[in-house]
Amino acid sequence: MSLSLPIRALGVLENLVGRRHLWRLGRLIYQHARRDGANNPEVNGEYALHRKLARLECQRSEAFRVIDVGANIGYWSSHLLDACQSAGIQHVHLWAFAPSEEIRAQLTDRLRSPSPNYHVTIRGEAVQTRAVMLRSMELPESPASNIC
Repeated sequence: MSLSLPIRALGVLENLVGRRHLWRLGRLIYQHARRDGANNPEVNGEYALHRKLARLECQRSEAFRVIDVGANIGYWSSHLLDACQSAGIQHVHLWAFAPSEEIRAQLTDRLRSPSPNYHVTIRGEAVQTRAVMLRSMELPESPASNIC
């Protein structure tokens, strides 16, 4: 059975630009088709949300509890910890989930605690096991833990 013309064309393109660039081009086309725009956290509001949450959480005396499911290599969590530190939050408990051992190693390096009162727990469970893990952590109710 012969490959279709689009599949053959993609093979030629991969040979020309490499698999990594072909993947990035595919991602760009996918985002454009969905009208997602650039996924830049400085532009899409995620980092602004970090700063706002940190300012609000700074007014509380309890530890700030955050869960990052699908943390990947930790850019999001790292920025959140930086925002907490800049806002003067004294106590943070962060649980970051990344199932891949290779990615988890990079996540661990990135999230080395900037403060002795910032407790970071990195877990290897995938999203489908998240519900079981959340019940076992027994997080107390708080406005911040319900948002994140």
